[in-house]
Amino acid sequence: MTEIVETSGSGIQPFSATQTKSGSKTQRYVNSSGTTLWYVTVHAFFTYNGSTSSCTSADVTAESNSSAWKVTNKSSWKSGNTGYASATGSHILSNSEITSTTRTVSISCTKNGTLQ
Repeated sequence: MTEIVETSGSGIQPFSATQTKSGSKTQRYVNSSGTTLWYVTVHAFFTYNGSTSSCTSADVTAESNSSAWKVTNKSSWKSGNTGYASATGSHILSNSEITSTTRTVSISCTKNGTLQ
């Protein structure tokens, strides 16, 4: 399950056609009953001007909502107009790792400032 949240509106920079926008996108790892076990979120800042867009920074938040899951290997990066975040969730039972899965989530900004 994924969701996009726009965390601030666009702002026009003085004497410039360039605008800025920030937002986040979350991917949740859920069980069969729909309960979130852990999640990874990318938080990113963008500039855009109607012709091009660029991701200026990206950060990651990844946490477990279950004592049976541990989240490790958190990382974030940016490329072009896209911000990325990645994390690995490991299912722990009796102090032993049963399984692990890595999730990567990305958020991008169009040249007109639409987050997707």
